[in-house]
Amino acid sequence: MEQDFKTGLLTFYHIHHYGAALQAAATKLSVEALGAPCDIIRYYVNQNNALFRRPDSLGALAADVHTLRHYPALKRRYERFNAFEKGVLGVLEKPYGSFDELRKANLPYQLLISGSDQIWNPLIFPDRRFDPAFFGQFSYARKIAYAPSFGLPRLPDGMEEELKRYLESYSHLSVREPSGADILRGATGKDVPVVLDPVLLRTAAQWAQDAAPPSASPNGPYILCYFIHPPALLSPYVRLASDFLKFPVVQLCGTRRKAAPYAHCVLDAGPAEFVRLFHDAAFVLTNSFHGTAFSVLFQKPFLTAVAPSEQSDPESARSYQLLRRLGLTRRIVGLGQTDALDAPIDWQDASEILHDEREKSLSYLRQAVFPSERPQTVRDEIFVPASSMRPLRRAKAQTDPSKLPLPELASHERCTGCTACASGCPHGAIAMERDAEGFRFPRIDSARCVRCGHCAAVCPALHPMEPRPAPAVFAAWSRDPVVRRDSSSGGAFSALAEYVLERGGVVFSAAMDGKQRVRHTVCLRKEELWRLRGSKYVQSDLGETFKAVRQVLKKRLVLFSGTPCQVDGLYRFLGNRPENLIACDIV
Repeated sequence: MEQDFKTGLLTFYHIHHYGAALQAAATKLSVEALGAPCDIIRYYVNQNNALFRRPDSLGALAADVHTLRHYPALKRRYERFNAFEKGVLGVLEKPYGSFDELRKANLPYQLLISGSDQIWNPLIFPDRRFDPAFFGQFSYARKIAYAPSFGLPRLPDGMEEELKRYLESYSHLSVREPSGADILRGATGKDVPVVLDPVLLRTAAQWAQDAAPPSASPNGPYILCYFIHPPALLSPYVRLASDFLKFPVVQLCGTRRKAAPYAHCVLDAGPAEFVRLFHDAAFVLTNSFHGTAFSVLFQKPFLTAVAPSEQSDPESARSYQLLRRLGLTRRIVGLGQTDALDAPIDWQDASEILHDEREKSLSYLRQAVFPSERPQTVRDEIFVPASSMRPLRRAKAQTDPSKLPLPELASHERCTGCTACASGCPHGAIAMERDAEGFRFPRIDSARCVRCGHCAAVCPALHPMEPRPAPAVFAAWSRDPVVRRDSSSGGAFSALAEYVLERGGVVFSAAMDGKQRVRHTVCLRKEELWRLRGSKYVQSDLGETFKAVRQVLKKRLVLFSGTPCQVDGLYRFLGNRPENLIACDIV
């Protein structure tokens, strides 16, 4: 590579927001670690960091009053962000205020990178249109994209052709979310990889080197709260965690309202101090994606929640997508299967998956920056179905998986949505997505799929059950009139559930959540069985239930109640019929 080869990064960096600053730093540092000098181009729009707002509303006036009361700390925060921008980000001295200024500047870059964050979201710009600057349209340099986001499930009407024109000059495309991959598939007809958020390209050790303590660093272990949305779902957990752990509560400035009256608020943290607070925390409560990401990087016990705007479809949230890959969705509050505060986290499995995902994303970035170099082989795992469903490792893939056809799953008409394929996929390459009628159907991420065929091997629709002798038939009902009144089966399910719970077992069945959606959830106490009684008449969202059942079966008796196809899917996911599993089919 020639010595004068330089890259220019187009991303959001200027706004004094921890996630924006840290993702910009991670992208720049990751590109430079590959051997390509990288400048962040000093271009931004509609981003005002002024400490005081224009007093044109009651909310702005209230914010200004708060700023006056805490001015010294907030001024330090302002200065620390500016210092991070100049020092770590090394943003160019010359600012560019418009597309025309960029076009006339004749910038000296052989490569332009459209970086992470919502730079391709048309609705955040003043004219609610794409900004061509973030597509590098001011230059004839080669262009690549690393993890840009549309921030939308679909494009506004009439914008696809414009997007298609902008994308024609890109040699390599990737996105941050599966919804972005769907948008690009519609515009280009091609599948593009979904890569990691840039902050996850760096290791915990690398981030720790850049951390700095805040002015008033907490003494001893503490519970860290970082909320960028109103913490409605997490508020009860602040008190629970404080009472259970007996640690003080430290709140990092994200929202101006205190999470609890006894919380110690840190208002002066810049990006480096943000990293240090997560590094030193004993427990984390957050509803921020980057708060979740740094909790995972530093392997901190944590609970998270999706944003209020995402609660109608939480599976599309970035935090859910990340934790689904890592097998940690039980750390999400509000989905009906939240872990207890003291529940252990399998960091070994999560770390291995994150390591593999990091290698894949860095491999994409290297091949995009240096396309003439021979692609490096990324360590991969090939899985084959076996009765125990345990992975068989192979050091290096002998064939590029992307050259092989995707596995063929059951057709839309035959698929029952049992999730056996998605739950059993060792690489998290299958997501269950709703179709137009609201039923969940598997979608394979071609970039992550290694073509092992595990999903097809466990699909009940592709492997019908063999005929069996007619079973013995019994009739039963509960003697409790209250249980019979609340049940649809005469209370037979409740009787089975009580039997299991009395023996220290665990019950998995469907219940309505707070949003009137039906989800499979876990029950540990008889007093909670009322939630599981009665018919629901809609498809239940299994989420990560199969994985949870497999874990509990290692030590305890389990009752799983579901439709016959869900039960069959569970058996095929497990690979056998454990003696301590009782399955209850609902006809």
